[in-house]
Amino acid sequence: MLAIADSQTMQSVSLDRALEYAVIQGWDELMPDRTAGLIHLEYQTGSDGVVEFLKVWSSIARGTWKLVCELWMRPLWFHATGLRFENNFHSDALSNNLVLILGQEKSFQRLPDQAGLIQVHPPTQAERREADQWIELAFGRRDLAEPQRVVSPVVAQPLLHEIPLVDEVVHRHKLHVAAPA
Repeated sequence: MLAIADSQTMQSVSLDRALEYAVIQGWDELMPDRTAGLIHLEYQTGSDGVVEFLKVWSSIARGTWKLVCELWMRPLWFHATGLRFENNFHSDALSNNLVLILGQEKSFQRLPDQAGLIQVHPPTQAERREADQWIELAFGRRDLAEPQRVVSPVVAQPLLHEIPLVDEVVHRHKLHVAAPA
């Protein structure tokens, strides 16, 4: 079980800002040029205010977007729950941070039926330090890029990593992270 080190730290940051911190920590794994490009995060909350899905998009050339990953918290339409990377992208830091943040989403303001879109520019050194400090304070861990234990594959998903979550989230979602093939 992962406990939040400082619940006031979680409450003082919006969900959008926490997701931005997750991207900042994974920036170097996702973007070929540390100083260029954009990343968009889009998400949708349900009527209960819980995030239903989140998608991360990358752009290194103006007007061209590639799907980095999708995280489905509920089995909606034809999507299974879990995190799946696409287009040869992968980031341990991003995947671990997303699962930790969304596992604690009750600590953030809950907005029903919200469509969120967050744009992240190449982070400055100050923004990187801020993201590192918040993650460390919120979760008691600085390096969230450490690989998690590997479990057996699930149908249609190559290598899977099971991310340790808060007990309630584990029982509610049974999230898995699929690495690229």
